[in-house]
Amino acid sequence: MKSLYEFALSIKIDFLSTALMALILLLAGVLFNWSACSDIKAIERYRLYLEQKQAEQQQIQRHQEWFSEVNKGYMELENRLNKRSE
Repeated sequence: MKSLYEFALSIKIDFLSTALMALILLLAGVLFNWSACSDIKAIERYRLYLEQKQAEQQQIQRHQEWFSEVNKGYMELENRLNKRSE
């Protein structure tokens, strides 16, 4: 009778340890999934930041090009006016 009780107790302990291990693995999977989702969101935010930064740099470059063209036009106009007044 004692050996049957010990056998039942060992089966119960094995079941509990297996259930606990499964729970730990499940929680680890959930944490890994949460971490992966957080990483993906962070990567997406960084990609959007880089796109915004690139758009700002392109806008600054267009403004600089426009300003240099305006300066060239101003200098040409000023040269023409100076030639006419001479």
